Amino acid sequence: MKKKRLTTCLIAAHIIIACSSADIIFNVDFENPPHVAGSSPVTGSAPDRPSGISGTWDVATGVADFSTQVAVLNSSGGMGFSPGVDYVSGLHLFQWEWALVTGDNSQGELQTAFLFNGVDGAQPEVNVSFLFDGTVFVSDPLNGLVNVATFTTGQAHSFELLVNLDAATYDFSMDQNPLLSSRPMDPNPDITALGIQQPFNSATFALDNFQWQIIPEPTTLGLMLVALGALGLRVFRC
Repeated sequence: MKKKRLTTCLIAAHIIIACSSADIIFNVDFENPPHVAGSSPVTGSAPDRPSGISGTWDVATGVADFSTQVAVLNSSGGMGFSPGVDYVSGLHLFQWEWALVTGDNSQGELQTAFLFNGVDGAQPEVNVSFLFDGTVFVSDPLNGLVNVATFTTGQAHSFELLVNLDAATYDFSMDQNPLLSSRPMDPNPDITALGIQQPFNSATFALDNFQWQIIPEPTTLGLMLVALGALGLRVFRC
């Protein structure tokens, strides 16, 4: 009887793992390996590497108030995360940590922009921008620009963007504080890549712990519970 109960619990565990685990597209922490301090970030197709960079990047420690290795852009340029797939459905969670190390207002206000692009690339589906005065803007083609928060130069901030391509909405949080919820997007949105752009010459920013994952939809949890019920399982008895 114990063996049968153990087998049932193991089956249930596999169901929970299969139903709840996310599909990791990128998970880049700029640690060694493969990223070596004093060198440029390593690019490639693996989940732990960005797909491409431009400008002068360095992997460094002791930047701003980060406690780990980070990627630092020291010139105009950018970084791309492109999985080679045009996603038109699913819940896509983007997370990253960012700090403006030194600002530059000599050529305009924009210091950095995170562009979540669709396949046409003409206009980002969502755009997160950081300005010289410490403002964080979020914009999209349907709603335009909105001032959502402020940041502090030399301080690391964390961000989350949850894009629901099925419902055509997104949520945005900064430092674990929800700022936008179920914000409508243009109809039939898609995301094929994230591009980080620094258009001016002197601003320096650091990036760490970038993640892009597809998380299970709420209906998946319902399917999981149905599967557990079919097994006649009471999990707490395992």
